[in-house]
Amino acid sequence: MATPELEFNPYDPAFNADPYPTYHRLRAEDPVHRTPMGFWILTRYDDVATVLRDARFGRKGFDELIRDRFGENTFDQAMLFSDPPDHTRLRALVNKAFTPRVIEEMRAKIQKTVDRSPSSRSTTEVPMPLQLSEEIKTLVRGANFAHLATLMSDGSPQVAPVWVDLEGDSILVSTGEGSLKAKNTRRDARVGVSIIAMDNPYREAQLRGRIVERRPDPDFKTMDRISRKYTGKSFPFRDNPTQRVVLVIEVARARFAALPFVHAPA
Repeated sequence: MATPELEFNPYDPAFNADPYPTYHRLRAEDPVHRTPMGFWILTRYDDVATVLRDARFGRKGFDELIRDRFGENTFDQAMLFSDPPDHTRLRALVNKAFTPRVIEEMRAKIQKTVDRSPSSRSTTEVPMPLQLSEEIKTLVRGANFAHLATLMSDGSPQVAPVWVDLEGDSILVSTGEGSLKAKNTRRDARVGVSIIAMDNPYREAQLRGRIVERRPDPDFKTMDRISRKYTGKSFPFRDNPTQRVVLVIEVARARFAALPFVHAPA
């Protein structure tokens, strides 16, 4: 069996479940690794230490890289992503405020917060992915419009019409990282999807799930396939290819209905 191509993809569910085999291969095969997203990954201690001590390296160009990839830069005010003298000044202030004694006094509050967090709960509370019915798969495979619901930062819903495609039991939505749906799902992976048959809008599916992978699509491979399904042509808007991303939705709840109506508006 051929060894899979080495690629650092932090959105891959397999990597998130166990990143260490990837890190081991990077150290052994490509310790100074450039990712498809434009980031450099260093996995050897000596290389990391050299870069951190070398004043020629810094955040110059980082803002542009983040904006090209995600449409915005949410790190530009963060201390960890600043260079001297700003970083030195901010670190001095932090060191004065967070002494070992102060941190120890915060232990009980921090532990209480951790115990309340979803990641500390049993994995049995996470909905298991569903096997979609053939009726739902037929809807997704067809050139039928769907609506994708995501959550804004204040918890309010945002809904957008989308093209969809099927991969196994997962639903694919192609978009740009600067879109509202992409920004919302980076913050909260939960989504809802509804889809109706274009030839009979009373055949419908209602789905709930979450984004389990954000797959880069700089060559428009997935976007073009979906576009040809709906329009018979490749996707026409080719600007910002590095921002193209495929949202992979794992479905946890699903309902299919075929209502006994005929669409015959007066």
